[in-house]
Amino acid sequence: TVARAQVVARARPSPLAPKTCRLSLGDRVMGWQQGGWVKLQEGKSADDLHGWVLAGVETDARSPNLHLHGPELRISRIFSESAMLEWDAIPAKVVEYRVEWATMDEPDEVTVARDRETMRMARVHELPADSRVMFRITAHVLTDSPEHGGERFAELTSPWEEAETGLEIDEVTESNLCLDPLANFRGRCMDCNCRGFVLSDYGDTGAGFDTLEHMLCRRCSCSCVRHFIIGEFQYRQGPRAKAESKPQQKPLKSEAEAREPQDARLQNTDRLALPAPAQVQEPPPARTWRPEDAGDGDRVKFVLDKIAEAQNLYEVFGINVSFDDDAVRRAFRQVSLNIHPDKVQHRNDLDLMSQAEAAFKIISSAYEVLGDTTRRAAYDRTVLRTSSTYLANRGVSSRSGLTGLSFLKKFLGKATFGWDLTAKPPGDQWEDRGGGKYGRSDKVYTHITHAITGERLKFEIERGTTLKALRKLIVDKVKRGPESRIDLASKDGTELSDGFRTSGMTEELVLVGIGLGPPKDIELCLSHAHTGARAHISVLDTSTVGEIREALLKKFPHWESSKLRLGLRADNQDTFQPLDESEYLNGREQMLVLGIDLVVKLTKEEALELQSELIEAYAAPWFQRHLDELLEDFQTPAGLAEPIFKDRFSELMRRAQQATLVKNGFDGPHGVYNMMNAFSEVSYEPEVVRLAREIDSKLRVTVGCVLPGLVEITLESCGQATPGSESSLQPPMKTDSAKLKVFEGCECRRVREAIVQRFGGSLEEVQIFSDSMDNSAESLPILVKLDDSERLGRIRRLRVSGVDLSAPEPARPQKSRGVAPLPLPSPSDEGSRPREANVPKSADVERRVADDGNAYTHSEFVKYFAKDAERNWKWAGQRAQKEAKEKEDREQAVKARREAFEMAEKWKAADKAKANSGSLAGAAAVYGGPAAADGPVVRSAPASAALPVSAEDREELQRRLEECRMQEKKRRAEEEVARKAREGAARKAREEAEQRDREEAARQAKADAERAVREALARKEREEVERQKREEADKEIVLEVRHAGLGGHSVTLQARRGWSMLEVRRATARAVGRPEVLEFGRLVRCRADGSYKSLRDVDRLTSLLPDEGVVLMNTRLDENLERPEVQDEDYREAEARRVQPGSGGASPANTKTAKAAKGKTEGDVKRPDTVEVTIKSIHTSRAQSLQVKAAATIGDVKEALANALGKPEVLNVKLLRRNNDSSGYTSLLDDEVCGSKRQLFIMNVDLEPEPGAPLAESPEDRQVVVRKELQELFPMGAILSTARSTLLREGEGLDSERVLDLEPGQLCAVRGHGAGKRLSVEMLPEPGQWGWLTAATKSGEVLVVHASEQQLLALRRQQHPPETVMVTVAPATGGGDWAELFVLDSLTFAGLKEALAASLGRPEVLQRGRFVQRKGAASFAGIRDEEFLGDRRDFLYMGTDLTPQR
Repeated sequence: TVARAQVVARARPSPLAPKTCRLSLGDRVMGWQQGGWVKLQEGKSADDLHGWVLAGVETDARSPNLHLHGPELRISRIFSESAMLEWDAIPAKVVEYRVEWATMDEPDEVTVARDRETMRMARVHELPADSRVMFRITAHVLTDSPEHGGERFAELTSPWEEAETGLEIDEVTESNLCLDPLANFRGRCMDCNCRGFVLSDYGDTGAGFDTLEHMLCRRCSCSCVRHFIIGEFQYRQGPRAKAESKPQQKPLKSEAEAREPQDARLQNTDRLALPAPAQVQEPPPARTWRPEDAGDGDRVKFVLDKIAEAQNLYEVFGINVSFDDDAVRRAFRQVSLNIHPDKVQHRNDLDLMSQAEAAFKIISSAYEVLGDTTRRAAYDRTVLRTSSTYLANRGVSSRSGLTGLSFLKKFLGKATFGWDLTAKPPGDQWEDRGGGKYGRSDKVYTHITHAITGERLKFEIERGTTLKALRKLIVDKVKRGPESRIDLASKDGTELSDGFRTSGMTEELVLVGIGLGPPKDIELCLSHAHTGARAHISVLDTSTVGEIREALLKKFPHWESSKLRLGLRADNQDTFQPLDESEYLNGREQMLVLGIDLVVKLTKEEALELQSELIEAYAAPWFQRHLDELLEDFQTPAGLAEPIFKDRFSELMRRAQQATLVKNGFDGPHGVYNMMNAFSEVSYEPEVVRLAREIDSKLRVTVGCVLPGLVEITLESCGQATPGSESSLQPPMKTDSAKLKVFEGCECRRVREAIVQRFGGSLEEVQIFSDSMDNSAESLPILVKLDDSERLGRIRRLRVSGVDLSAPEPARPQKSRGVAPLPLPSPSDEGSRPREANVPKSADVERRVADDGNAYTHSEFVKYFAKDAERNWKWAGQRAQKEAKEKEDREQAVKARREAFEMAEKWKAADKAKANSGSLAGAAAVYGGPAAADGPVVRSAPASAALPVSAEDREELQRRLEECRMQEKKRRAEEEVARKAREGAARKAREEAEQRDREEAARQAKADAERAVREALARKEREEVERQKREEADKEIVLEVRHAGLGGHSVTLQARRGWSMLEVRRATARAVGRPEVLEFGRLVRCRADGSYKSLRDVDRLTSLLPDEGVVLMNTRLDENLERPEVQDEDYREAEARRVQPGSGGASPANTKTAKAAKGKTEGDVKRPDTVEVTIKSIHTSRAQSLQVKAAATIGDVKEALANALGKPEVLNVKLLRRNNDSSGYTSLLDDEVCGSKRQLFIMNVDLEPEPGAPLAESPEDRQVVVRKELQELFPMGAILSTARSTLLREGEGLDSERVLDLEPGQLCAVRGHGAGKRLSVEMLPEPGQWGWLTAATKSGEVLVVHASEQQLLALRRQQHPPETVMVTVAPATGGGDWAELFVLDSLTFAGLKEALAASLGRPEVLQRGRFVQRKGAASFAGIRDEEFLGDRRDFLYMGTDLTPQR
């Protein structure tokens, strides 16, 4: 409704939009409210109202334009606890309504009764009785249906409507009016939570009530047909007993006892005329039975038959009305256990399974009635005691009829049991199957109780859930585990097997193994997988691995999140098995970590306790016994430096420390080193030092709990000097000296013991002294005796008495040390062979080679090989004898073979000589025998080859030759056997090599497979790390970007962890509406100490430390008041103009790449046919714009300008263009193409058009042109300075009141443009003074000019205090390093030079360095040191190198 006399409708929701129509006071309009405006509903004709109307209060008015009306709500009827509401439909396609109500006492607590309602009426239930309530309706208009993605378009809300609910229904009213007009007892409602029907008043409504649907409930306003029928009213004689309303736990009273005064709960009223009560008929005795009555028969079928024969609810369980509640409960349990559907699933009888299902529904419904005391009393009263007839002749029903409709009608019909056949059976175990059918629900309500703490857990599960699945659900519910620790049992303590499945409606179970209560703090031990170092952290026992990781990073912020890994030891105890981030702690108290350095430091109390445990371990008898044996084998101190001793001593120490290290968390391969490092902070405590000395006393060879090093000292005998007196009194004789190795820093007592061990003597007689010099120059050395408790320190020269240092060192046989063994004695040596005794007589002289390769005497064998020494000595002797015998046999065989072959060669020579000479004499001559007188001599042989030629000799030679032949044959046979053996061995070796090759190939294949698996796991791990990085980058965070200035401006952004600094700048610029943030802004990180460090555009938010923030410099961060006028193109252009750091102010648009990209982009865009060219006069500020062809020449532009101005003289002048460096103008030729030139200049011609010319203007247009020129000359926000004295007036006209007299040099800011050359300005530096002034006089004298740089700088200092900015200094010659500095914006270039010199560490910057600015393509102009930085942030520098001086 229009509330004002004149209201204007506009074409757009803006006060400046054109008018569409006018509205008068009292007009009613239809429309949709959007914000503070109402869009009028348009009609079919053009004269209908349309447009937008401001609904609120205008600037010059005191009351709103429109009174808005929402949907009209009407309360049709009000009841005791409900109400019926109606409203008018909203004329829209898709509308959803929400109904709300509240009480007058608590109007702020609004309750939503109906939501997303599509009808025009609703019932509101569960209202407080006898109370004043309010109702309202809210209509949501949607663009389309929600199924098709419709969105909310408008919202209309009605005013509150008040009403008062009826009186609360008392017990008498409920008893008298609980019947419908057909005398049916009505119970609870099917549509709401109404507990019982109460007939409402309907006689005075005037409506026709010819059906039961019009009979409403006084409580819930629902129709009576929506209430269950629980019985019929019957006539009887005599009043009811009041006791009938109580639970019937005892047998019913007799008829005489039941006659009492009439019950006041049923009375005659004007609304209901009740007939006289009928005679009470006692029910026949019920049939009682038990499942055990089946005997040896089928118990399931027996129970089903009994249920089918039942005539009332009591007979279903085999009991009568006199049974108490416990008996009913026991009977229901016994019957349900026998016919439960899960009990008969194993039978292959489908009919029996369906009968059991139907029977179970019946007993469940019956128990819902008889198991509740109130409902059982109502059942006894309404069914048993008021039934007019009972089945005297009980028919025998069959269990086959359990699933039939006839039995359901008999059992569930209202005549007998009082249940509506179409209603849902009582109980929560039934669910609607559709079509009025209800089936047993598959949900099981599970109640789990902890056996020890009593904690309880409740949830719903599916019927038939296995024990394994139940454990998993419990783990997911309580976030504890693992599942293997959970043990479940029934309520009576029976342990459940793995085959257990949930079956009943409610399962009561008992649990042990995990807690069911709220999360608790536990101490988690973290152990390094490699070093064994441990740390403890307190976490919740329901934490996941990811939450534990966050807690660790919070406690140890120096750890890197990307490297930290949590896991367990794998089954083989050798590999690290990582855990998933979503896995729960599952009762674990220890975890392994990798990827970080875990350092443990002990407190004083922990260190003392650890030392005490080590002392107890070292004092153990077994440890001291083994240490004695070790020190006996390796004499101190030289023997302690041997590697064998160190290995055996380390192994002995490791065995003694094992239990203590594991207990204190120093297990693992590096446990000892971790323990030593843990003492770093308490090692100088007196108690710790005392216990360390006690540990040294237990170990006997350590100093500071570690093996000391060896030092060599020089020992000299005392000679004739007397200890304690000047040795120069009697010159000492030549003294003996010796070298001795002792422990570094040991006590003097151990030095004496080493001397006695080395040189012999008695420990009491040996004394050691040191030389001491007096202060006087002429004093002689004095010998000072050293006590046993004194440390050796740096003393390396000692005097010794009581021992002869010249005695040779006793030779000690060495055990296996890699020394070459002694040579064995000759086999012919008699002393080397043992006789009958185990130990030969020459045992102390004879040496035998042991298994280690060294030769020992018998006594040395006994000393070094105490175990089995005699047997080893015997074996060594036997081995030596066997080797000697084999050597002798080999030598004899070689000698015999050599002699035989020599003889064979001689015999062959004799045979050859005989053949040549033909006589024995020739042979004799050949062999050097006596020659025959007549025998020729063939040739002579050497004397050594002479042989006898007798027959015996020939036979001997023949025999020996035969022996040689046999030996040769035997040798060849042996060689053949050896050859075959070698071939067999070679063949076997080849087979073994092939087998090894196959095994190696198999191992290589296995290794390749394992490597592939490792690579796959590594790749999967890398992918997981990348996924985590992506998730971390996609995680939303709240980022605060602060300004470096003192204004305290900041902006809060909804960013992501993976954002780059370029994205942060873009979001910041759009958040405050300032494109200059993209062009000039610099983001830096602010450290905890207040220092800054620049951030590159590619840097990510993830690189920031937790204590570092993001700070913006070089631009403003307050919100732009002209933000609505900023377009997306402004942000893109500002980002394109951004100067890169280190470029010295060179924009990327000036680079060749940017020019090429720009040219390519311009070539891809289709050029327009015509372009606009602006021609300006150099002498005046006047300009004209022309539309010319894109390919026009300068002559065409001149011709078009002459025609537009009506001045032919334009054709005789030159058009000019401005140079790039703004240093002057260049004339253009007439045949030159205009091209991309859009602004040209002209001189010697007035651009004022002639009257009647196309560009001739009307006075109104002239004002527009002047204003446009003024806006171009002095734009909005420009800072001006008065050039001479002028006036500031209140209004735009010259006759307006004077505000202020302005002197030359006063500053003001342009806030608007008026007619002529009038400007609306605001005085500075203290804003608030507004007014109008004239920019120039009619004669052309300028009154205001732009403020100079010095004036702007002074103004900025007054308005804004100096703030920190980031400047970049780059070499003017290009290339090389560039520097970043954080300085105040009020600094001069001299101060900037000092800051640069301090930053680079180069003092020469102050003498030789200078800042320049680019003047041309290859020239520079210097900048004076007294100039201020101003708005400049990027500078060029020359004179010195910008590399920091290290």
